[in-house]
Amino acid sequence: MTSAPKDKSLAPEEEVPAKNLALMTRILSAPVHGLTKEEVLSVFSTPECRERVEAYRIHNAELIEDHNDIKRKKFTLAKNERLFKEKIKPQRKDISKLKDDLSVKTGQYLEVKEKVCILTKELEDIREKINFNEINIKKYESSSKLVNDLCDLLLAYKRKKGCGLGFNQVPPPYNDNYTYLPVTEE
Repeated sequence: MTSAPKDKSLAPEEEVPAKNLALMTRILSAPVHGLTKEEVLSVFSTPECRERVEAYRIHNAELIEDHNDIKRKKFTLAKNERLFKEKIKPQRKDISKLKDDLSVKTGQYLEVKEKVCILTKELEDIREKINFNEINIKKYESSSKLVNDLCDLLLAYKRKKGCGLGFNQVPPPYNDNYTYLPVTEE
């Protein structure tokens, strides 16, 4: 007990050794030969020693109270720790499920993104084909207009009186000298 509080009023040569204090404390705490506590105090100890013992008792009571407070706090912390661990365990399971769901959703997102890229490319190809076909249709419309105009002209010639397309009728030659068209098998 070298860490005992020292009374400032005592000079260094008047200090009582720690062994004597322990002995006096033991004597003061137990009744001796039928004497009361006050009688023991008055016979066996000096007022300085009694003050020191009382200071030790107060200090010891404070330490015991602090120790009990720490035990209560430790129990409360252990109880709270157990409760928090019980809460954390399902949360960790939820987090792992969310991570799994996220990885699945990420995979699905990447697949869908790839499909969107493919479909976008196909859409662009189709748009190019449509544009090409529209150009061909415009060309066809302009050429069909020319063909229709030609057909209209031919029909106009047929409606005219006479034979042929504006040629005059010529009789065959007199000497029967004309050639036949060759016959082909088609």
